Amino acid sequence: MLFRQSMAMNDKVLPPEHINRATPMISLGRLLTAQGRTREALPLLRTAYDIRQNKLGPDNRQSALAANALAECLIAKGEFDHAGTLLNSSLAFFKKDKNPHDLKNTRALLARLPK
Repeated sequence: MLFRQSMAMNDKVLPPEHINRATPMISLGRLLTAQGRTREALPLLRTAYDIRQNKLGPDNRQSALAANALAECLIAKGEFDHAGTLLNSSLAFFKKDKNPHDLKNTRALLARLPK
């Protein structure tokens, strides 16, 4: 799998908290979530989210996208409270950012939460 190969190469050349490590983690995490393999996806998505939050801060599109990916996995696992917190934070950012695609996707994820 190419995502795993990319992560293995990153392990060899980048420090653990390097921002470029987050993207293949998110890509693989989203794929695993879509396959129902949330147990494998969750640690990858949490690590990628933490990297982006620490390196880019919460008021950044890439951080908000990482939050959405993590939230989607949490929804699949039934961890709705934490997912809702992440999504509400992303929603606030995307309302300011005015990217209609990201805003629509975040609202769609929020709609999957139980009322």
